[in-house]
Amino acid sequence: MRHIATGSNTQIMPATEVSYSGLTFTPNGDFLYFVQREPDKPGVGFLYQIPVLGGTPRKLVEDVDSAVSFSPDGQQMVYLRDSSSEANSKLIVAHIDGSGERVLASLPLPGYSDPAWSIDGKSIAAAVLDPGSQDLGRIVVLNPANGKEKTVYAGTALLQKPTWMPDGRHLVLIFHDISSDWNGQIGAISLAGQKLHRITNDLNVYSNSTLGVTRDGEQLVAVQVTPVAGVYTLSSDTSSGSNATEVDNHGDIAVGWLPDGRLLAMDYDSHIALMNADGSNRNVIYKERLPMGGLSVCPDGAHALFFMANKQTKGINIWRLDLQSGSATVLTNGKVDQNAVCSPDSKYFVYTSLQKGKQVLMEMPLTGGEAKPLSDKFVSFAAISPDGKQIAALTAFGTGVKTKARIEIIPSQGGLPVKTFAPSPFISTPFRYSADGQSLYYGVTNKGVSNLVAQPIGVESASLATNFDDLLIYGFDYDWKNKKLAIARGRSNDDVVLLTQQHAQ
Repeated sequence: MRHIATGSNTQIMPATEVSYSGLTFTPNGDFLYFVQREPDKPGVGFLYQIPVLGGTPRKLVEDVDSAVSFSPDGQQMVYLRDSSSEANSKLIVAHIDGSGERVLASLPLPGYSDPAWSIDGKSIAAAVLDPGSQDLGRIVVLNPANGKEKTVYAGTALLQKPTWMPDGRHLVLIFHDISSDWNGQIGAISLAGQKLHRITNDLNVYSNSTLGVTRDGEQLVAVQVTPVAGVYTLSSDTSSGSNATEVDNHGDIAVGWLPDGRLLAMDYDSHIALMNADGSNRNVIYKERLPMGGLSVCPDGAHALFFMANKQTKGINIWRLDLQSGSATVLTNGKVDQNAVCSPDSKYFVYTSLQKGKQVLMEMPLTGGEAKPLSDKFVSFAAISPDGKQIAALTAFGTGVKTKARIEIIPSQGGLPVKTFAPSPFISTPFRYSADGQSLYYGVTNKGVSNLVAQPIGVESASLATNFDDLLIYGFDYDWKNKKLAIARGRSNDDVVLLTQQHAQ
């Protein structure tokens, strides 16, 4: 806890292996509420309450997916609960002790985010993400009594963290659009008008993790983010003891090997570049002012796949990049299509598609055409075995706090799983198959550090394939033939900043 006037800090919770988010003061300032995620259940949020000066935390609610926001009288709170099994996003209202839960409103995923109770208690604001519609982002206000919803702002920006100004007529928020190269900036909207007023206009990125306003409306508190990332290469032979060498430092978030030994990398600024294995002769072959991710190099060495926002469909779709010409062709037309992976013969690819709130696994020819469903379960991502006969998919079963991740091995044509087993609870990246198809490699993140692990098919334990003591892993690729490993690794440097309103002299 920092006292703003003096700058003094006090630790009110001891350091533990859990993670914290969603810090919220109660209206009377006596308590702090927070969402805690535990090592054995990193995907489930538990809501706790603690006195502001420290003490014993008290668990109130299980399965909470946002910060809470309190009614002005401090008697009720609102929070978000997302469910992959139910394919929806719910706004929940409850008493401050967690009792008396009721569903205020529900939407198919991705749905709502960041609910905020108004100063007068008559409205709850929330952000809505609606890919594939005319407006990507909306800010809505709901009646706390009956859930009746009204859109107060809609636009082509991604909108997050609506926060009430003291006058009750304006909201400040984090927005991402083409004018900011899709980096988060702070803006404000009026409930009476359909205009977004820009507050910040700089090269920084503002996180959606928090946004606060002082009671007099004169100051904002936000988190400023500076991402740092690069490509590292090392031997794929874990017994070699070789150290990772940084070969590129352009903010890389994904990387893949080409058959000729070169690297293809994607960075934060939506550039895709070719380079030699040592990082030399780096050449940007494709760039856009749109958010993109999920780079996957096809084994033919001529194509790569990635997902990117599509101005025509208003959604996020899979694109095929011709590495020779540097031209990209859109292949899919869903609301949210991502996580594409090329087949070993480079004739088709699998990907995930969001349909009616559920993310399902699909297949399509690399040349484009009709999409074929492979599974009706919720699938986070998948990988195709080297012989092309099987697919490993990360799925989930159960509801609420009982939801558990599972790896399912299914036939490449789709159908019932032939094997089902649990991944590491710390899994944090998509899979890659081993050269012999007998193991899966993926990233795990624990205590703020990522490493790669190898997990034999059907075995519920994994062994370390790297031994890093810092940084996060954003993407990786193995060149099994030449025993090489390339990893996109980095970190986010975060600063809490206070912005003060400047008045005319």
